[in-house]
Amino acid sequence: MADNIFQKKVYVVDQETGEGRWFEPGEECPDEFLPYVSEKLFQEEEPELPAGAEPGHNYAEMTKTELVELAKDRGISSSGTAAEIADRLVKHDESVGG
Repeated sequence: MADNIFQKKVYVVDQETGEGRWFEPGEECPDEFLPYVSEKLFQEEEPELPAGAEPGHNYAEMTKTELVELAKDRGISSSGTAAEIADRLVKHDESVGG
């Protein structure tokens, strides 16, 4: 059943037998483990965006003025070229938002 596909690596223990095993993302959960698994493990997660970021944010399409403003809002250096600021924003986003 396609609804029972794990979206992340998990270890599930059968509470009756005490047996458990690891499941990799993309693996289907066997019926005997379903009573012990949260539905959340089958749902794809929306990535959390850092404060100030918008879905589909593309720093390469922004002006230097816009990049400087975002950098200041995030408390990172706003000096340098637009490319340097964009690079710092990307690194900051990765460190904060995963």
